[in-house]
Amino acid sequence: FITATQAGPRRKKAAIAAAVSVFVMIGIAVGLEFALDRTTFNKILIYMGYVLVVAIPVTLGIRLRKKKKA
Repeated sequence: FITATQAGPRRKKAAIAAAVSVFVMIGIAVGLEFALDRTTFNKILIYMGYVLVVAIPVTLGIRLRKKKKA
């Protein structure tokens, strides 16, 4: 969130996307946790979903940080 607030006006859309993606990630991760506990779905696929869901905000944050340094 700190990087998103320091992004500047040219990176405003990317900063908003990064901040919103954190909250979306939290919601999906909670859903995946319930799926892990209450379904017989393949646990490896659920954990792969976790990795993909967490990777999106991380990637957006890294991209914002790189653009800020340049």
